Amino acid sequence: MLIVINRGCGGFDLSKEAIKELALRKGWKLKRDNWGDYIMVFPDGNESWWSPIWLDRKDSDLIAVVQELGEDANTEYTELKIVEIPDNIDWEIIENDDGSEMIAEKGHIWK
Repeated sequence: MLIVINRGCGGFDLSKEAIKELALRKGWKLKRDNWGDYIMVFPDGNESWWSPIWLDRKDSDLIAVVQELGEDANTEYTELKIVEIPDNIDWEIIENDDGSEMIAEKGHIWK
């Protein structure tokens, strides 16, 4: 199984280019606010600031965007990495105090 994590300091995030590419693949409607941040426009017309916490880290479109964009998928504070772990295990992403992440399963850690 492939999972996207952040190995940089500052917490998980995507570059504007990566957000735009992911939105195209997903069919999401986005617009930019006055500061250049993305706002998600839902089918019912409601809006919300786009947030990376909504993402499924094992999503095939997310993985493809990170693979294709490489370093351009990162922000100033992220270092995205695709980690492969065995299928069919109970895993979680653990965020360190500095915002970097690792994947853990009882008795195992992948960095």
